[in-house]
This record gives sequence, structure tokens and C-alpha cells, in this order.
Amino acid sequence: MSIRNIVAVAIVGTMFTGCGLYNKYDGSLSPEGGTNGLFGVDVPAEAVGETSLATMSWREFFADPVLQQLIEQVLANNTDLNSARVAVEKSEASLKMARMAYLPSLYFSPQGTLSKFDDYPWSKTYNLPLQLSMDVDLFGSITNKKRASQAVLLQAQVREEAVRANLVSTTAQQYYMLQLLDQQLAILTLTDSLWNASLETQKILWENGKAYSTAVNQMESSYLNVKTQIVDTRRNIRATENALCRLLAIPPQHIDRKSWGSSALRRPWVGIIVSAIIFGLVHMNPVQMVFGFLYGLPLGWLAWRTGSLLPSIVVHVANNASVMLMPAAVDKAIGGMSLTTEGILVAVSLIVLFLGLRWFAQRYAAS
Repeated sequence: MSIRNIVAVAIVGTMFTGCGLYNKYDGSLSPEGGTNGLFGVDVPAEAVGETSLATMSWREFFADPVLQQLIEQVLANNTDLNSARVAVEKSEASLKMARMAYLPSLYFSPQGTLSKFDDYPWSKTYNLPLQLSMDVDLFGSITNKKRASQAVLLQAQVREEAVRANLVSTTAQQYYMLQLLDQQLAILTLTDSLWNASLETQKILWENGKAYSTAVNQMESSYLNVKTQIVDTRRNIRATENALCRLLAIPPQHIDRKSWGSSALRRPWVGIIVSAIIFGLVHMNPVQMVFGFLYGLPLGWLAWRTGSLLPSIVVHVANNASVMLMPAAVDKAIGGMSLTTEGILVAVSLIVLFLGLRWFAQRYAAS
């Protein structure tokens, strides 16, 4: 072969190596190769730190063992996550098949026939075809199929992670919602007994000419409203439990859970403020809502400090009892309600709150 032929073959081969229907994807949006901040700025792992939520496992973030068990059961039984896992396995098989396309294909199908006519001997015919084929991938079709399979696999893996994260967050949200609803039901049950006692007191005062019938009607309306809220809260608890059972892929049933405040909270003031807001809303009176919220803050702190609702309930009952008994005594001494009487009631309420907080905090700290 002459030098001219060798050069011609080299030139033709070089031309074919640059020939392709598709080019490799380039994600740069600028001549410098950057993305102009389209997807944010890459932050080094050292700058994130070990305590970042991005690097924290959900087992570290949710310390409640009951919640951890629920999340593990959801991740094991949920049908959406299992479908995502199957999609990942299917994509992995497709990628493996696309990579195997680079290998040569060998076809071997031996055949044999026997034939006989009249008295002639048997005629034996054998066929041993052997075929070897290999795709050179001259135009990059196999490579692009492999890249497409890799993209599908990446998409399936990302979807699986998204489904897992969504299930973890939804399970934790429903679990904490159940705890809040249990707390709300306990407060409403206590409020129901207090409003019942207040209603009976107003009826006695009305029978003795010390109160108007409108006050009795207003008190009865508030009492029945609390009754309605108790029914609604129980229905919400059942609906939330059913939603969790649907995530767990089990029939509707009771979900075991700890009481609110029994597990360690990273930010206890969030729970204290939320419980104070609920405590204020339960009073169903604009003025009492404000005082209920302000009064609920120290009661919430006391429940978190002692780890029990009992001290807060005792302080609340003692405060209501003192406020209900003081007007009758002051009415006999002064002869009617006045601004002085209102100031005395506020002072008595603050004194009862202070003494209750101090006594219970010291008692539980010593134990």
C-alpha cells in the first residue's frame, strides 16, 4: 500500500470519528463554563458544618422512639415508595442492557433433519450456523442510548429520595398533629368542666338576683360551644389516625403515641407559644383570649419544665377558683364591683400564678 493510500484512509477515519448525530450535553450557559448562578452557588461541605439539617439524618432530628418506629414502618410498607424502588431497579436493568450493547452478539442455532422415502436409507442433514455481529457505534447511537438510560436511572433515584423525604415529613407532621390534638382535647375537657361549674354558678347568681339572664345565656352558649369543639377534635383525631394508617398500608386503627412534651424538643418555646395560642382561643372571648394567651405562656413553660400537665392544670384551677370566690367577698366588703375590685382580682391571679410556678418548679427540680 502506497503512502498516498495510507494518508487517504487516515483522513477518512478522522472524518468518521467526528461524525455524529448527537453531541455530548454541555450544561454551561456562559463562555467561561459557569451557569451564571442558575442553580445556586455550590457551598463546600466544610462551610455547611456537621449540625446542618442537610447532613442530619431523620433519626437524629426526630428523637421520639415511637415516631422513629412509625417512620421505619412507613418506609417499609408504603406502596408509593415500593413503586419508586421498583422503578429504580427497572432503570438499573435498562442501563445494564444498554451497556451490554457494546459487546458483540453471537448467534448459534444448530439444526438437524432426518428424512426417509420408501426403502431408501435415512438421510441426515445438519446445519451449524454461527454468526458474530458487532455494532461499531459509528454515529453514537449506542452511546446516546446508554446516556438516556443513565438519565432515566438518575431520575428514578431522585424520585425515590423525594418520595422517602415526603413520607418522613408527612409521618412526622401527622404524628405531632395527633399529639397537639390530644393536648387540645385535654384542655377542652378541662375547660368543659370549668365552664360547667361557671354555668352553674351563674344560674345560682341569676336565681338570687345577682346576675342577668343574658349572662346565663352567654355562659351556656360558650359551654355548648366547648362541647362542639370536643366532638370536632375527636373527629379530627380519628381522621389523622386514618391518614397515618393509609401511609402505613394497614387498616384504620388507633396509633400509639407519646403525650405532647414527653419527648425532648430542640425548640421548646415553639411548643409553648403554640399551646398558649390554643389556650387563648379556647376561651372564645376577645378579652379573655388575650389574657388566656399571656397566662398560657407561663403555664406552657411550667408543663415543659416539669414534664407533666398536672402542675399547669392545678395552677389554672387554683387561679379560677380564687378569681370566682373573690368577687363575692369583695362585693360584701365594698358593696359593688369597681376598678379597685378588678385590680384586686388581677393581683390575686398574678400571685397565684407566681406561687404555683415557683412551688412546682422547685418541687420537680428537687425530685
